[in-house]
Amino acid sequence: MTDLRKGLITAGLIFLGTGISFSIGMMTAGFLLLILAYLLKPLPWSLPKYFLFFYFFLMTYSLNALLVTRSLKPLQDIFSDYWYFLLLPLFFSLVEEKEKELFLKTLRYAFLLAALYAVFQGLTGINFYKYKLEPKLHLWKFPVYMALGTFNHHLTFGGQMMGLSLLFRKRKLFFLAGAAALFLAVPHSAWIGFFAALFVYIVFARKKYAGLLFLLPFVILAVFPAPRKLFLSKMGERTAIWQAGLDMFKKNPLQGIGEGCYTELFDRDYRSSFRYPADGARCHAHNQYIHILASGGIFPLIFFLLFLFFFVRDIFFLTGSPVVLSFLIASLFQNYITDGENAVLFWTASALILKFRSCD
Repeated sequence: MTDLRKGLITAGLIFLGTGISFSIGMMTAGFLLLILAYLLKPLPWSLPKYFLFFYFFLMTYSLNALLVTRSLKPLQDIFSDYWYFLLLPLFFSLVEEKEKELFLKTLRYAFLLAALYAVFQGLTGINFYKYKLEPKLHLWKFPVYMALGTFNHHLTFGGQMMGLSLLFRKRKLFFLAGAAALFLAVPHSAWIGFFAALFVYIVFARKKYAGLLFLLPFVILAVFPAPRKLFLSKMGERTAIWQAGLDMFKKNPLQGIGEGCYTELFDRDYRSSFRYPADGARCHAHNQYIHILASGGIFPLIFFLLFLFFFVRDIFFLTGSPVVLSFLIASLFQNYITDGENAVLFWTASALILKFRSCD
């Protein structure tokens, strides 16, 4: 039984470490293997007391959804969005120093391979998977294609490259390859999260050139017309989407509209007057915090923000790592914390920091 458990932990970490850069299916397989290993021999674990705010968030969010919809479907949606939180107790219970090194080594080289493949995609337009790459940027006269890695959406892939670049920020080759892949994925929300979190990290670490880093995104937008035009268009679209979400909250301030009801209400009340392409806008509020506010009302958002305040403070105090902060900033423009692939990386990096005081 002991050998089986060790084998499941090893296989789970290898699948998880590889999948974070390549496939949500591999991530989920690794996650399930770790759950099975834990069930073979449950061990005690404890998290900081401020995680009570997270539990209160889940309880009030779920309760409001039940009261509004009188259906169990919202609970399925909430579970699918937040069950990756279980990575925290799994890492606390199962992963020791030896397993941590195996996981990080697997993660590091899978990330490097994915980043280099993305650079190849961006420069050649060649994708070995079924999704066609679109030319989104031009460097002088040469077209540069939107890199997807092996994912099916540039925001998902960009979120992974954002988090992994900052996770391995002390290793220059990995950081630079990841930053290049992040640039080529053209995820404006992840760009903002990356630069803002890195800027905060440099300021707190009292490193030089913090001001230059802060100016770099503005320089990119000033020099390259294509990303500037796309950024301005996206900001107009985001503002309109946020207004719809805030309007939903104003009509239902205490209980919200119920998790899983956003698309239905958007189609019914806002789609006809929405002047941007609505297919992407209708799925969620494109802002993690407005989405919670619209779907669950004011009290779940308060508990969620209280949890994040102590969570980020704790992680910064332990390591100064900007990884978690980057996701929270990027979540102002996209639902990164509940997007499956990005959520796995978010909770995994958090688990490494909270348990080992180190994640690189």
